[in-house]
Amino acid sequence: MLPAANATIGSVNICALSEPAMEVGGDYFDYFKISENEIGVFICDVSGHGVASALLLSGLRSSMHVILEDSKNPKYIFEKLNRMIRKTQSKKMFVTAIFGVINTATNKISLFNAGHLPPYKIDGKSNELLKISRHGVTLGALDEIAPETLDSEVTLDFEQGDKLFFYTDGLSEAMDTKKNEFGFENIERLLYSNLNKSPSEILNAFISGVNNFSKEALQQDDMTIVVISRI
Repeated sequence: MLPAANATIGSVNICALSEPAMEVGGDYFDYFKISENEIGVFICDVSGHGVASALLLSGLRSSMHVILEDSKNPKYIFEKLNRMIRKTQSKKMFVTAIFGVINTATNKISLFNAGHLPPYKIDGKSNELLKISRHGVTLGALDEIAPETLDSEVTLDFEQGDKLFFYTDGLSEAMDTKKNEFGFENIERLLYSNLNKSPSEILNAFISGVNNFSKEALQQDDMTIVVISRI
């Protein structure tokens, strides 16, 4: 169900990795050319992993493609996805997700976060690392999407040289043989060490970093990383 791991759409470069903890996983990412100047980016994490999570992801993927034919508005999209989750799942399943719209004409990105881990932005000019912490309530938690989730949209500058870093909790919660977690400190340390690198180089730095940290430890959760840059 996943798109190509590497893609260049106009002036936007995308590099991603998704590794399931089992044969089928509960993580999903995608990207969409919405218009001549707009690119949509989506990442989500379904509670649990295995067949049940993968089936819900299949429904989410199909819904995203259909909804985008009617609207690119993140609030509208998340309201529809929340309704789909609540109506089709007999047991409680939740989805954390981020949907972003990059506008290459205005050099902006609008991010809408429903309970997902905070992404990071690297400023290409100042090398400043920004943690984008604002988010709303997880999809599927309530029949109607929570008001605080509807107000969680953030718009940022996204100019040449800027990068965005998205991930699921399989990265922050990757464990070593002593059950220590990789954690946010290591995520930020690696980002600071690779501020000037390309998306593929940043991704490879994280793959090496997590592998060196975890050694032979069996991982309990799916891990997805998506790095996006303006070129």
